[in-house]
Amino acid sequence: MNRRLLSVLFSVLIVCGAPHSPAWAQADDKFPSKPLRMIVAWPAGGGIDSGTRAVAQGLAKRIGQPVVVENRPGASGVIGTEYGARSAPDGYTIMVGNIDAFSINPHVLSVKYDPEKSFEPVAPLGSYPMAVAARSGFQGNTIADAVRMAKADPGKLTFGSQGTGTSGQLGFVLLEQMAGIELLHVPYNGGSPSVAALLANQIDLLILPLFQADLLQKSGKIKILGITSGRRSALFPQYPTIAEQGFPEYNWQQWLGFYLPTGSPPKTRQFIETEINALLQAPDAAPTFRPMGYEKTGGTAAELNAMMLKDSATWGHLVRSRKIRVQETAR
Repeated sequence: MNRRLLSVLFSVLIVCGAPHSPAWAQADDKFPSKPLRMIVAWPAGGGIDSGTRAVAQGLAKRIGQPVVVENRPGASGVIGTEYGARSAPDGYTIMVGNIDAFSINPHVLSVKYDPEKSFEPVAPLGSYPMAVAARSGFQGNTIADAVRMAKADPGKLTFGSQGTGTSGQLGFVLLEQMAGIELLHVPYNGGSPSVAALLANQIDLLILPLFQADLLQKSGKIKILGITSGRRSALFPQYPTIAEQGFPEYNWQQWLGFYLPTGSPPKTRQFIETEINALLQAPDAAPTFRPMGYEKTGGTAAELNAMMLKDSATWGHLVRSRKIRVQETAR
């Protein structure tokens, strides 16, 4: 009799407790109950890092929990992105993706992540044009001048990049293909060394963020020959596009976006998307992000995913047609 009673009581406890038994069922309602992390696969102090830290600070105030930025640079963003893909899908680790890590690296490197399968898009931070800059003593002032010089002496004009297989290289490869010219590629280990080389007149050309190039041009250290977006920047309208200088199909920008590891709770993903957009689209956000070159910030997960897929198709085709491959390095 006692055994039957115990059995009945045990069954009742299971039935009554079932709706509350899974730990994750309550996790969404309590989120966030501890600090969040934002993984940046690039060095501290650069444009990607600066934009991320601005979002992290604002988000922390909104959600009442610290948001810690972790820089995990190396291998053109592969190290940090692979780390993000391995992180627990609990909503507490946010991956910062960009055109290089998500739309280019899978085509030029053997990576241990799949941007479409390893991550779920949350929201874009925004996008900004890049500038084709020349050293201060460069004889030309426009893209047309550079193309004319390259055609007159193939392989003589040099361009630097942040590394083989980066958007800084592929942007010039795209121009080579469209203009029918040949340039000499000089890869560097990151953005800072490549900018230093341009300022020291060691290379002729370099692609860098427009907002950074604008500051350097104003100080007389470089020349901006053209910008990569299809239309002129609303923030820097004085600079012509490459498209309007004879190459109407030339059109790309750098973008940044926030992702979660695949399998993260849907309510948590929606919560983070809502909070990030509330921050980025607030009226007082412009003074923070416009000096970094962002004309528009925020947006939907679908918009972020569309940017990633579009650029992946564009750069993937270019990489295959030009047979670009990065020599593997230990990591």
